Parts: sequence; C-alpha cells; structure tokens
Amino acid sequence: MNDVLNVIQKRKSVRNYSADPVSSDDLKAIVNAAIWAPNAMNKQAWHFTCVTDPALIGKMSEACRKGLEGSGVPFLQERAKSPDFHAFFHAPAVIVVSIAEDKFTAFDAGSASATLCLAAKALGYGTCITASTEFMLAGDPALREELEFPENYKFICAITLGREIDGPDDHVRERKEDVISYK
Repeated sequence: MNDVLNVIQKRKSVRNYSADPVSSDDLKAIVNAAIWAPNAMNKQAWHFTCVTDPALIGKMSEACRKGLEGSGVPFLQERAKSPDFHAFFHAPAVIVVSIAEDKFTAFDAGSASATLCLAAKALGYGTCITASTEFMLAGDPALREELEFPENYKFICAITLGREIDGPDDHVRERKEDVISYK
C-alpha cells in the first residue's frame, strides 16, 4: 500500500502517552508540515503555539478543568470532576491552534490540524485533537497572552503529541460503509 495511505489508515486519536519528550527537530518538522495544508487564498491565517513545558501544560489542564466545571454542560462538568482528569492526557507536547476570525479559517485550521496529525504519525508519534479544551480560556483568560495568540485570533483546538503507549482508552475504529455515495 502507498505510504501516505498507510499513514492515513494507521492514524488514530491517542489518549495514552509515554513521558518521553518530543524532539525539537521532530516538533518543528510536524508543525512545518501543517503550514503546507490547503487554505483559502493561501492566507495562512492560523497560529500554532507549541507547548512542551510540563508546568505550563499542567496549568493549561487545570484551567480547562475550571472552565469545564463552569461550562453548564453536564457531561463536561462530570469529566472535570474525575480525579484522573488531565485535559491533555499527560502528553509531553501540546500544540494550540488559533485562527483569525475570517470566513474560511475554521476550515483551514481543520485542514492544517489533520495534516499535522498525519505528519506526526509518519514520524512515529500519536496525536489527539481536543476541542473541549476551548474552555481552558474561560478557566484562565490570561493564558491567551501567555500562549501568544496573535491579536484578533481565537482558540480553535489543541492537539496532544507524544509517543503512544497502550492503555484503556485505545479505540478500534470501525469503518462505516454507508457514508459514501457514488453516482
């Protein structure tokens, strides 16, 4: 099978990581791959904040817990109460994606995030795109500045990154056959 198709089929959302750090060369290669993703009129109206500082990742997770507790969404509030809660699954790296508030930027960020995850898988890393972490900024608005969002940019998602280890959250993805039509 083609290497690209193989990587696409092997990629999954990972929620169990080893403590091994992501090398800076690999992190740079993975994030640089994201900026090659398709985007409207090549505006590249996205920003990637790469966080590898364990203290900052912990602070972000606690802010997310606080934001989830105040979300008013029952299942998210329950999730935040778990004693094992960690918004980023103890990954050694987190990439926070923010975007300019423009018509096509959410689509562009999705394309870049998917490309980033595929590049990570190609280099032997696991990833998980987490959108509920949007509550992180409600839990600690000062993180916006600490994470260096450009002016007029908004949070879109966070992506965990690290070496995958087996664990209870491993998912076997079943393929649905009725989601494609050929005419």
